[in-house]
Amino acid sequence: MNTVAQPNSRAYLTNDHQLLGAAGTYFVMSELSARGYHASCMFGNAPHVDILVSSSDGARSIAIQVKTTALAKRWTRKRKEVKKLTQLQWYLGRKAAKANLKGLFVVFVDFDKGSASPLTDCYVVPSSFIYEFCKSWIDDSDKNKMVRLHISPAQIEQYRGAWDLIRDALKETEPNQVLQPAAAALGISAATE
Repeated sequence: MNTVAQPNSRAYLTNDHQLLGAAGTYFVMSELSARGYHASCMFGNAPHVDILVSSSDGARSIAIQVKTTALAKRWTRKRKEVKKLTQLQWYLGRKAAKANLKGLFVVFVDFDKGSASPLTDCYVVPSSFIYEFCKSWIDDSDKNKMVRLHISPAQIEQYRGAWDLIRDALKETEPNQVLQPAAAALGISAATE
C-alpha cells in the first residue's frame, strides 16, 4: 500500500546519515550567513569544528560543531494517553561530549521528518553546557560505546533558536591579531587597528 505524504511532510529526507549531516551543516551556515556572519565549512578537516564563524569584519571568530537528525523528538507510548514529548535525542559522540572549549558551540539540528511543519529546529548550545550535562556518565572505559544525547525539552528549550549566543560570543572574543610583518605588507599601520 502506497502512503501519500502530507503536503508539508518531510518524508523526502534522506536516510543517508552523511548526506543528512551535510544538509544540517549547510542549513546552519545559511542561518549564520542570513544573520550577517561569515560561515566556512571545514569538511571534517578540523577537530571539533564543522563551521568556522567570523564577524562581518573578520576580526573575531568562533567554532561550531553540527549534530543533525531527521527525528529528534521522542514521545510517550502509553495507550489511551495523549502523546507527550518526553525527550530529544541526537548522536553526540564521545569527543563532542567531552569538549569544554571557550568559543565552541554545538548546534543540534532537528529536521523533524515526522512533522507537517516546514520549520527546522536548531538548538545553539555552548560546549560547556554539553560538557557539564554529560560529564557524570561519559568516561574513557569503553571507547567503542556510542554516545547519544538524551535531553528533556525543558533542559534544552532555552537554546532553541538562540542565535544571539553566537552574536554575543563574537562580541566577547578577543579580536584576531594582525601580525606586524603582515600589516606592513598590507599597508596597515598599527594605529588603524
